[in-house]
Amino acid sequence: FHEEKKKKVFYIQATNEAPKIDGKLNESLWQNIEPIKDFIQEYPYNMENPSEKTEVFITYDKRALYVAAKLYTDDISTITRKLSPRDDWYNAFDELADWFSIEIDSYHDHQTAYAFAVNASGVMYDEMIFNDSDYDSDWNGIWTSEIDIDSLGWNIEMEIPFSNLPFSDKEEQIWGMNLNRFIRHNYESVSWVVFSDEVEGISSLYGHLFGLRDIFPPAKFEISPYILGGLTNYSNIEMEDIYKPKSHILNFSNTPHPNGGLDLKYRINSYSNMLLTVNPDFGQIESDPSDINLTAFETYFSEKRPFFIKNADFFKTPIELFYSRRIGERDWKEIITTKIDTNVYGQQVLDTLYTEDELPVKIDIASKLTGKTAGGFSYGLLSASTSPNNKKYIISRFKQDLLSGNSFLGFMHTATNESQHISLDGMFNIFDNRINLESQIIKSRKNKKGLYSNLSFILTDKINGWVEHSQYDSAFNINDIGYLYRDDYSIKEFGLNLNPLKYYSFINDLFLTIKIDEEKNSKGLDLGKTLELNQELKFSNQWTLSGGLYKIYKHYDDRKIIYFFETDSTGLFGPPIYIPEVSGYYYTISSDKHRKTSFSLSVTRAGNTRDDKEKSEYIEFIYKPNSFLTLNLSYDRYSLMKKYQWLESFLEQDDKSIHHIFSSIKRKIDIITLRATGNISRSISVQGYMEMYFNNDFYDKNSYTEYDQYTQKYLGDTDYILGQGSVWDGQPVYTTSSDSLDLVNSYVDPNYDLALLPKYSNLTFNGILKWNYKRGSNFYIVYSYNKSINGQRYKGLNKFMDFLNYNRYDDWTEILRNQTIMIKIDYWFEK
Repeated sequence: FHEEKKKKVFYIQATNEAPKIDGKLNESLWQNIEPIKDFIQEYPYNMENPSEKTEVFITYDKRALYVAAKLYTDDISTITRKLSPRDDWYNAFDELADWFSIEIDSYHDHQTAYAFAVNASGVMYDEMIFNDSDYDSDWNGIWTSEIDIDSLGWNIEMEIPFSNLPFSDKEEQIWGMNLNRFIRHNYESVSWVVFSDEVEGISSLYGHLFGLRDIFPPAKFEISPYILGGLTNYSNIEMEDIYKPKSHILNFSNTPHPNGGLDLKYRINSYSNMLLTVNPDFGQIESDPSDINLTAFETYFSEKRPFFIKNADFFKTPIELFYSRRIGERDWKEIITTKIDTNVYGQQVLDTLYTEDELPVKIDIASKLTGKTAGGFSYGLLSASTSPNNKKYIISRFKQDLLSGNSFLGFMHTATNESQHISLDGMFNIFDNRINLESQIIKSRKNKKGLYSNLSFILTDKINGWVEHSQYDSAFNINDIGYLYRDDYSIKEFGLNLNPLKYYSFINDLFLTIKIDEEKNSKGLDLGKTLELNQELKFSNQWTLSGGLYKIYKHYDDRKIIYFFETDSTGLFGPPIYIPEVSGYYYTISSDKHRKTSFSLSVTRAGNTRDDKEKSEYIEFIYKPNSFLTLNLSYDRYSLMKKYQWLESFLEQDDKSIHHIFSSIKRKIDIITLRATGNISRSISVQGYMEMYFNNDFYDKNSYTEYDQYTQKYLGDTDYILGQGSVWDGQPVYTTSSDSLDLVNSYVDPNYDLALLPKYSNLTFNGILKWNYKRGSNFYIVYSYNKSINGQRYKGLNKFMDFLNYNRYDDWTEILRNQTIMIKIDYWFEK
């Protein structure tokens, strides 16, 4: 297993004179270092010799590591350069430009590592590697680099301060290390240490860096204050009550955005750090994507705040017991519990309404302590306090490395004002990483449990697979501090990955995946059995064809009818709904993304034995006229024809019967997106984003029907729907009238109910100017414009101008508009 890296050892020598970081490699110190030259091709021809020569020189002083690389190229006109904002992997690295990286396992724990990459335009990228398999691209280091192109190729110089790297307090260090280069014109990846394709792992496969002595992080303190100012202007025509058509209100106040805060890092020793934040930046510069969610499942958003991103990997577990977005999110307050509805006489609506508290939540202070001893024991403590809701959060995490650091056992405890959870987890890599076992069990204060386990295995270089099982008790709720898609649930999954063809004629790779899963709730109700076949075909001309076929056998959906839902994975749901067998396919064809113009086309089709139809088409065009400008234009079309769509459930007082109302639905969604990224220089970038979203739903009033939970049948036009019951006074359940008298005895027709967003359009524009004016310090100007119209139907591009010009006080219609300008500056320094 270790034969591939047996000779991959570099003995580093210290220097008394730090090099000037200009990319020219003309200092004498580089001439006195024996370079690393024994690189091997990783892709496309695994374990073969590279097509180009590479030499890497490494030295250090007490403050930093210095890396120089000579990347020889027979024809320098083939060097591909790409200018993009820092950390933009997919536009400036990947397979789009020539680049070089160094990866360092400074703990030498075979689990974690830190990667520093530079492309041929000098764009920098860094990331963290954890669990020997995963990447955290949100991790940011403070380091410098420069590049230079000469007649022999291109050169790099890098300065990586030791303050970026955690390490033990041993007198002499042994670190894991790998070096990587991508040669764009040959689509070729080369590395210092390369293994055959079937070997799993990242940091556990590194070579070794010997000879580091008497090093220490140069600074005890890192300080990052920021100030932010801005203003949001509102010009809404908003309905005070969406069920009262003439309740429009105006005169919204502008909202100022003054803010400021501080992140502080105190280095206790070489392997322990304390982080403190006061009023942390909520990342207004990179906002969350638009989200329209009418389901029982919460949308997941990624973390953007610098304080919570740092060392975030240490608190990650398979079941996400700590979801940092919970800290500082707005509270939800209960407005109405189960009530007598005043619009329909005698009707009791099973509904609990929640709304975000109008008062923003402020994080008064948060702190984090993380560290790792030389014996492989890791610890992390995080606490936070918010106001005005006076919430407290405490998270503790401990891990002990096992089996040469390639495995671990972990413990985690979380607590808030309302809850406590404890967790045990572990990961074990055995038999030369051919078998990986990962498991976790969580127990809450109410003795509810969650369980996750995964066994992955490698049979040959062409076959690998996995077996996975997850199970969550009913009312197992961790969403006060964690994230769980749903409780009362179990899933068993088995899969195989096959790679039967490689470098065959005009094919570079063929990947096949077969997956089978079975889902149930805790009562054994069948929630679906799925059989899926996926394939990805990579051609030698860099085109790809990917997609798959699937079948979901007949089953039940126990979360289709929602009586009330509390913004977490628990709630009160109606009877399960029978779902007939579903079959579908999806395919994507993509052209060579390295060309000046490229495209991607995706098609999805699905249907069931009830003749429901679902389909979508997505096409994206990418145009790169030069190395510093990228334009993306995409169009996404989705349509749905469904016979039975749940609308509402009502409880009739006189006989206590529950009426579940369904309707047919025809849905069409059109999304047009335009992105532009331009770079004036490596330190100044401009980004623009515009999205036009049109949703049109139509509910056929002749299709309204009741669902009988006992016979599992749809009853058609019942007396209740037609208004012929004893309490309806001759009025149907739904009306399209805006007359207040009609609304006393009927509900708003779903085609006019703004809560269902049946006729909804939205335009979003964001523009960002970012200037990296100093190492680790940035200046931003951000402008955003949003307009949404709820209640008017628009079809096609020819209606876009009608949408922009619409400004009326129509019944069952509201307009939400705002413009925001913000300026932010942050500053990083160390002491």
